Amino acid sequence: MRQLCLVLAISLTSSTLVTACGGDDEALPDAGGATPDAEVTTPDADTTPQPSVARGEYLVEHVAACGDCHTPRLKTGAPDLDNYLAGVECFIDVNGPDAGGCLHSRNLTDHATGLANRSDDEIKTMFQDGIRPNGEALVSVMPYWIFHNLSDVDADSIVMYLRTVPGVDHTVPASDPPWTPPLVAAPAFDLDDMPAPATTSDEKELGRYLATLACVDCHTARTDMNDFRSLDMTKLLAGGNGFPREMLGLGDPFPAVIFTSNLTPHATGLDGWTAAEIIAVLHDGVDPEGDLVCPPMPGGQMAPFGGLTDDDAEAIAAYLMDIAGIDNAIPNGCSIPSP
Repeated sequence: MRQLCLVLAISLTSSTLVTACGGDDEALPDAGGATPDAEVTTPDADTTPQPSVARGEYLVEHVAACGDCHTPRLKTGAPDLDNYLAGVECFIDVNGPDAGGCLHSRNLTDHATGLANRSDDEIKTMFQDGIRPNGEALVSVMPYWIFHNLSDVDADSIVMYLRTVPGVDHTVPASDPPWTPPLVAAPAFDLDDMPAPATTSDEKELGRYLATLACVDCHTARTDMNDFRSLDMTKLLAGGNGFPREMLGLGDPFPAVIFTSNLTPHATGLDGWTAAEIIAVLHDGVDPEGDLVCPPMPGGQMAPFGGLTDDDAEAIAAYLMDIAGIDNAIPNGCSIPSP
């Protein structure tokens, strides 16, 4: 549902940053043909990644997929772009229609009812640490505990972009889920806990970073279904996280609970898949059999992951193909036959 690029350090993807590099220039001999005593060099330009609105837009729309949770949908299921990121009332209805138990997503637009009156640090503290300006903890449905791993450049870029989102006047009511509000924020998920690839490379480390932000939350089963932070650390990325179809606004012919796929290279997961087939799921939402993948996977041309850069999609595929396989048969499969 999100749901939701760096080269480690962490550098931006080439598609969002043009890097200017200088090279060594040898000084030419003088007119008399004398050889200079020392080589004159031009120092390299500063290539330190810098935050940018473009980078923030890319992360919000195509990696973190913030709109999936924070933008209301029309009756057709398409996002209501007139209310882009303005929050969704009863985003999760725990008790069913007209029975209360609603969890609402917040207004992220640059309006007084959204984030306009919040400082940059307050915004980052909310989406990275799960703490509101009044000190209250956010419900861990919001994956701030995952976004804690955002680099400083990426976190600053997100804030820069949110400042540009047109303000929408929408006061989101207080949530009333049937559980006790958390007293403290959930502990951060550590990027170091993500499965390491068998062989290291900048591309695979980039894929590991992106898979942390975009994949591990949904594609890992929980040990406590009432605690969104309770990932089964023994089966990271091995799928099996269940989403009731009613929560997604779906009915027949979808199964009562849609389980996420095993993304590890095991016979019960992606073993035998090619990089191109993994990328096709991300970019086109189509599996190797030509069927469409089921919600809440945000893959496909009109969905968030459809906008991943080629470099980022290839990095995710390279990473997933090189981690250890985990035996985790999924209770049921879900695909949508192509028309």
